[in-house]
Amino acid sequence: MSILNHVPKGYNLRDGQKTVLLAFEKAYQNGTRNFIVDAPVGSGKSLICKVIQNYLGTAYISVPKISLQIQYVTEFKDARKLIGRKHLPCTWQDAELNQYVTPIIKKGHFFRIEERASCAGAICTKKPAAKRKKILEQCAEFGECPYNVLIETASQSDMVVANIHSFLAQTKWRPGIVTGK
Repeated sequence: MSILNHVPKGYNLRDGQKTVLLAFEKAYQNGTRNFIVDAPVGSGKSLICKVIQNYLGTAYISVPKISLQIQYVTEFKDARKLIGRKHLPCTWQDAELNQYVTPIIKKGHFFRIEERASCAGAICTKKPAAKRKKILEQCAEFGECPYNVLIETASQSDMVVANIHSFLAQTKWRPGIVTGK
């Protein structure tokens, strides 16, 4: 079945988008597995990526700004943002907050609670490996780490949208999220 048959309902492709998608399909059938879509603002890259995701069943999209991540998840409800630790509250020693935050993150949403330390400043990120393991075990008593919940949720999604920093970090430390393994 042609890639052009994978356009989401309610959308119509422009000629330029069709050209890109047909070139993608040909390259994919010839064995190419990594693609970069570089096109002007307003050219329809988001829809191109969504059609590719529908065609392949999965897509990992890297964008330069968080605002573009928000655009993807607003337009395509199955897309999941992958963001850095600084955008999530650390819930260490706060089981009540953890019970509130975790289900929201699992649904693909995130938020920062200004009066709380972020996961970027969490105690588990500042200690040597041996101490970190003990802290993570203690942290588990209060619930799941919001950042780990985010990573797990994204890894189970068919469409992950990361900013370039998260993309590079995940390909280095958690390659399975990018490869789907």
